[in-house]
Amino acid sequence: MAAQIPNKKKSKILFKAKVAAIVPSAGTGSRMLSKTEKPFIKLCGREIILYPLIALEKSDLISEIVIPASKKSIPKIERLIKREGFKKVREVVCGSSSRAGSVRKGILSISADIDFVFIHDCARPFLTPAMIRVCLNTAQRYGVSLSAVRVKPTIKEADKNKFVKKTLRRHLLWEAQTPQVFKREILVDAYKKLRKSYDHFTDDTALLEAMGRKIKIVEGSYNNIKITTPEDMFIAEAILKAKGRGKGNI
Repeated sequence: MAAQIPNKKKSKILFKAKVAAIVPSAGTGSRMLSKTEKPFIKLCGREIILYPLIALEKSDLISEIVIPASKKSIPKIERLIKREGFKKVREVVCGSSSRAGSVRKGILSISADIDFVFIHDCARPFLTPAMIRVCLNTAQRYGVSLSAVRVKPTIKEADKNKFVKKTLRRHLLWEAQTPQVFKREILVDAYKKLRKSYDHFTDDTALLEAMGRKIKIVEGSYNNIKITTPEDMFIAEAILKAKGRGKGNI
């Protein structure tokens, strides 16, 4: 059974460890059909990257933040950090052409005494205190946690010629999200053992799957969307407006 995001009023802070958040931000945003790099695409008047950064900055459970970014975007991100007055951002580092490579560079930049690594996409603006808390608590118990939601549609597996091979069992399917949280030594060990083969992984927990390690799912939120295509912006704006945050207020 997946862990549940707790009710805000009933949940308690149980997690006690030092946590570094890594926010991969090296994406180009090509599927957004925009000339603007993904971290700087504006959602209701604010750069997308600011939404998760503010949530992490406010959380008492997060000790520091590292942002892997493209080389040309680093100065602009650093200006945003200064403008917003963020205190927890330890470093903006030059990312990689692959997600796993960028995360690895983030891991190399965190403090030596960090216990857990908390990874969250810069393009998922709806990170909440409850998500942070339950993902950390679950990782503390199981070593690794993955925020995910149950798949709603019926999913078909097809061959290369687009003929259906089979219908997958929907009740067993989950859509992976972030946050994804790891005990530091577990994630570091995975990178060491996989060597350069980690570059083709597009999901952080997939590295541990490749090594046969069990991953504990935390049942996430359908609001926790990743902004990937222009259509996603309409959904994100609707969510923000429904929360009363539709004018650039966070």
